[in-house]
Amino acid sequence: MKSVQIKTGVVRLSFAHVFEPVEDDRGNLKYSASLLIPKGDTATVAKFKNAIKDMLADAEVVQKLGGKTKGIHIPINDGDEKYESNPKMYASYKDCYYVNAKANEDYPPALFDNHRNEIVDKTLMYSGCYVQAIVNLFPYHNKGNTGIGVGLRGLMKVRDGEALGGTCVSANDFDDFGDSDDDIF
Repeated sequence: MKSVQIKTGVVRLSFAHVFEPVEDDRGNLKYSASLLIPKGDTATVAKFKNAIKDMLADAEVVQKLGGKTKGIHIPINDGDEKYESNPKMYASYKDCYYVNAKANEDYPPALFDNHRNEIVDKTLMYSGCYVQAIVNLFPYHNKGNTGIGVGLRGLMKVRDGEALGGTCVSANDFDDFGDSDDDIF
């Protein structure tokens, strides 16, 4: 068992960088998103917890983890702790778990609407919208960091939601000034 694929229920995107990779703290370009899982979605939470438990019971995975199963990074986190650390910045994390998922710059996540059409319009998938995600869990042991990582494979937008951390603005939100070259100042 090298990796396990998980299909989530409906989760909310936060800190979504799904169209263009951004540089991580090691200088690598990555696509990324935090997936906010409502604590009431016990099915999705169980998928993560059971997959992690099974992975940590697999000898091949434990070998990849350098023989460690305790004190390693586990990818599912309590959003209430994040919320309590900074209620204004992490208001959407309240009553949720969160998983940070990433993809290497050469492997962008597949992005679809709820009719399974590819999304190319960058205004359609954003931090705050609701999606179903497909991720893969994998063991890592690299430069003193050991744990279970989450690969971002694909997202299907289920519905809109209030934008987080900013606004979504399109060209249609502005007034039409036509071809006027008049100096209004």
